[in-house]
Amino acid sequence: MKGSKVLLVIMAVAMMTLGLSGVSYAFHDGGVASCDSCHTMHNAAGTTGTMAGGKSGGDYAYKGSTTPFMGNPYLLQGSDQSSTCLNCHAVVEAKGGSYHIMSPDAGTTGLPTHFTPGGDFGWLLATPVSATTSYDKTRRGHNINAMDWGLGSSFYSVTLTSAPGGTYKQTDLHCSSCHDPHGTYRHTKGDPTQTGDIASSVFTTGGAAGSIVGSGSYGVLAPTGSDTGVYRLLAGKNYLPMSAVGEVPFNNDSPIAVAPGTYDIVASTFGIAAGAAGSTEVVVQYGTGMSEWCANCHTTTGTGGILAGVTNHIHPASSTDTSAKMSNVTVGTNTIAANYNSYVYSGNMVAGSNLYTSLVPVELGAGNLPAALPAGSSSPSTLNAPSVTGSANVACISCHRAHAGAWQNMTRFDVADEMTTINGAYASVNVSPAPRGAIYSNAQYVNGMEGRPATVFAANQRILCNKCHAKD
Repeated sequence: MKGSKVLLVIMAVAMMTLGLSGVSYAFHDGGVASCDSCHTMHNAAGTTGTMAGGKSGGDYAYKGSTTPFMGNPYLLQGSDQSSTCLNCHAVVEAKGGSYHIMSPDAGTTGLPTHFTPGGDFGWLLATPVSATTSYDKTRRGHNINAMDWGLGSSFYSVTLTSAPGGTYKQTDLHCSSCHDPHGTYRHTKGDPTQTGDIASSVFTTGGAAGSIVGSGSYGVLAPTGSDTGVYRLLAGKNYLPMSAVGEVPFNNDSPIAVAPGTYDIVASTFGIAAGAAGSTEVVVQYGTGMSEWCANCHTTTGTGGILAGVTNHIHPASSTDTSAKMSNVTVGTNTIAANYNSYVYSGNMVAGSNLYTSLVPVELGAGNLPAALPAGSSSPSTLNAPSVTGSANVACISCHRAHAGAWQNMTRFDVADEMTTINGAYASVNVSPAPRGAIYSNAQYVNGMEGRPATVFAANQRILCNKCHAKD
């Protein structure tokens, strides 16, 4: 009993110490997580052949090898890297938590239920209501290998053998191809001439002066002598997973962005007014480097690469390309920035309304993110809609999701039909006038639009390329 009391005192002191440090200690801590949550040294307790649980059990439901004394590659808890990640990041329930990025039952229900900014890998499994179109699953998201969850080269009906515009092989594609689970990249508190400026942070590899003690996703600075990780553990320059033999290491640094602490929520609006809290849709404030980071794998789309811009007849999408700046192109009588801020929905342009939408996010540019939260602050539950100025630019994430979504080519909205809504209903649900007929049920379409009902748009709404180009 005495020992128990001493232990409780020690635990209480430890909790107070962590609280005073002001660092949010999430599972990954901005870098390497608890080793035995992802790896197992002896395959299974009691060498019974399988780890406790199973994927239907929810969080921390490990699979492990089915052979006693025979572990999985890299001593992983799952059969492969992505399966191990999905032990925690996939869950069978609606709104299970912000870190859930896959609805593993979507193949049965046909309805992915997670609305995180990167999307829901469940869309790779979901079957559309229409029997007349395959609406190819391969094109809805990154074709990750996660054998324990039914995803692998044999699953994809039209296998993309390598990254479009690049050479990274599909057979090498795992969550760890993009995210560094061991977290050697870190923020080092930004430009020393700009106090607390996370938008100008420098990335270093392992061996930096400060230990990584917190996430770099939420704009929170670490205490003196420590560092935070990078946005979403996205790996940076020179990164190459051990398993990706023959692939090319990354050339570009991790991107910079600030996310809200709560980001798996139903979006009930199309736009957010200037200064309004992002409580009704997810607002991630992107800073710089997203397209450059995507180009680590998607390197050669068009002559000169994916970032070559209008000179090679591809959409400009780079924070370093002046043609991608929203003040440098005029459509009609307005700049792209003015169109973006004025566009409410088809037929409704309100100058100065500054209606931002996460269906068409943009990069705000270096120095335009809010100052980082001081050490001791917690991550914001929501973020205000940012002010989109002429210095903002289009990026890959403006049109595409990072994980998966309902639409072909991982777009944030359906670009196959010119109309998003017809007579007040989603076009691909309203069978009679829809060019392709019904593809998704209304519930599927709503979830594909992050929970937005058709009523948040115009009764006859054209696709959201018009948010910038205003051709409707």
